[in-house]
This record gives sequence, C-alpha cells and structure tokens, in this order.
Amino acid sequence: ETVSLSSFHFWVKRQLLCAKLHHPAWNNVAAQGLLINVPLLTAVGLLVAGLVYGNTQATLWNAASLMAYWNVLFIFCVYSYSTLPMTRNHLVPISIFDDYV
Repeated sequence: ETVSLSSFHFWVKRQLLCAKLHHPAWNNVAAQGLLINVPLLTAVGLLVAGLVYGNTQATLWNAASLMAYWNVLFIFCVYSYSTLPMTRNHLVPISIFDDYV
C-alpha cells in the first residue's frame, strides 16, 4: 500500500479531530503531541541555525542529540518488535536473536 504525503496529512488531521471530539482527556492528547514534537523540531532548527552561522559546537551538540533520539527510538522499535510474538503465542517469551544462536 502506498501513501502520499497529502493523504497522510489528511489522515493525521482526521485522527486528531476524532480524538478531540470523543476523547475525554483531549488536552492530554494535545499535550503529548506537543511534548514529543516541539523539542525535536527545536533541535532540528538549532542544527540548521548552527550550520548556517558556522557554529561547530552547537551543530555537533544538536547532531548528537538527534542521533541519541533516533537511537532510543530504534531500540524501542526493536523491543516492541521482539515482544510481538509473546502476545501472539500466549506470552511465551522468545528472543529475536534465537535465529543467530
């Protein structure tokens, strides 16, 4: 299945509207979205500003923070992928590395 950026944008708006209309804690949903995206967008903006103004130290710190963010996100994705079989097989623990042992 392919998804264009415009259809994804429409889907996100529809999901947020549904949450706003039907979720009793809509303010918490909005706060979570802001708490996740504002620091990330700020780091990207500061990285670009550091590159534009030639501030090497700021650029390296922002690049390191973004890499740390994406590494943690990758670790969480691997962890959640490794727990999927446990939910499918009635909580029988398996490791994603069993194929390599």
